Amino acid sequence: MAKRKRGSRRSNYQLIYLVAAALIVSVLLLTAFEISNRVMPSNYTKSTIMPHLSSTKQNFSAVQDIYQYDGGINHTYFVGVNLKPLNIDVNSAIIGTPTIYRGDLLVTTMGNLTFLDKFQYDRTNGSVTAINLSTGRIVWRTYFPDQIMTQPIAYRNMIFVGMGNNAEVPNISDRNNGNGIFGLNFSTGKVSWGMKTLGPDMTTPGIYNGLLIEPNIGYFYIVKASSGLVEKSFPTNLPDTLSSPLIYGNNAYFGAGYVNTVNTKIYPTTIHRFSFFDYNITSGDISWQDNFSMAGGGINDVVPVVYRNLVITAYLDNSTYANPIVVGLNRFNGSEVWSLNETAALNSVKQSNPEYANAGYNFTENSISPMVLYNGTVFADSNYLGVLFAINATTGKVIWAFNTGQNEGAPNVFYGKYVIDMNDGGDLFVLGIRNGTLVNELQTGMPHLAAQPVITNNYALIAGMDGRVLYFNLDNITGRA
Repeated sequence: MAKRKRGSRRSNYQLIYLVAAALIVSVLLLTAFEISNRVMPSNYTKSTIMPHLSSTKQNFSAVQDIYQYDGGINHTYFVGVNLKPLNIDVNSAIIGTPTIYRGDLLVTTMGNLTFLDKFQYDRTNGSVTAINLSTGRIVWRTYFPDQIMTQPIAYRNMIFVGMGNNAEVPNISDRNNGNGIFGLNFSTGKVSWGMKTLGPDMTTPGIYNGLLIEPNIGYFYIVKASSGLVEKSFPTNLPDTLSSPLIYGNNAYFGAGYVNTVNTKIYPTTIHRFSFFDYNITSGDISWQDNFSMAGGGINDVVPVVYRNLVITAYLDNSTYANPIVVGLNRFNGSEVWSLNETAALNSVKQSNPEYANAGYNFTENSISPMVLYNGTVFADSNYLGVLFAINATTGKVIWAFNTGQNEGAPNVFYGKYVIDMNDGGDLFVLGIRNGTLVNELQTGMPHLAAQPVITNNYALIAGMDGRVLYFNLDNITGRA
């Protein structure tokens, strides 16, 4: 019997090893493929490319995190839950939109209503309150030594707010008044961390990949949400009062600026300094900055929206506040695509619609409400004119206008057919979304400012400056019940 050569035996072992290795690799690849299909389906967008990008409908669940102002990029805050009406009164003025999170209603306050007409640097106590939506009972309430004007942001069992009074250009004394950004434990209401800032934080922060994004009075901050440690900050040298950052993809859009009168030896000179920023969060650079030398106010108050390749914001022309301007900017380079002079548009509306003859009361309020976007239509409330405009987001043309009176809040949309809006005096309007026809009007008796209606499956919740949160049955106010 011939002996088997060692070389052939070795080659047979090698072949077996190769076959076994190939089988193992195949199994691993198949397993990895299966896992990847379960964890990351084909329509999944990585958060580093488009983090937390809200859908067009923005239909949130009651437990879903809220990453930015009014629920998302469209500012149509809808939470898909069924509620029963509750009597809620926190006995302190509410200016920010409430947040529904994990079965609770989160409300921020800014002191007693009677104090809010005083000098703008007046300091009143603020608070964050969690209210159980099943029982109406307060779960916890945490007080702060200054006003809270921001909407509560909810993220991973934490709540984030900014603290500071309504001083656009704060006195030196305000810099030591506890202004800052704070993270609270959702379950207990205890402050997990606080980060002092050099001026009031009136803008609602946003969340991007575990980072808090916050422009305030003169600075832009990027902060670790878990610890409050500052990752990056840079001076804008312009105050951002209420223009909460719109986070879209890797970019944060916001406006800032002020009007300052300088006394010279000959005559006082008014200096306007307003800008709109596109900040790239991942690169840490300003992608572009538009200087609105013609602006007299407003752009530092407007929360913008994004529609396709446009970012849409607004400002007040010159220092007379007589011409609110809504503008669509190319979101990649900031160039102006269209602009709408609301005063001119209102005059045109008056000519074709006699019922609008008395619209436009020339109110003294110089701010402009947040933009709201639904199905290609931008809804813009002009405080100065007291008119709600529905505007084609692509062309900037007016679709319809409705005389609401002075209104610093933002409307919302429900059932895809109706717009709900409340003015400063507590008049609530339900309008047809297609042509602005009045469906219903209610006098609530609740003084109201900036809080947007929060829409659920069956109710709209609106918070007021007297501390109440009112429930409005959607079917009842449309006549469908």
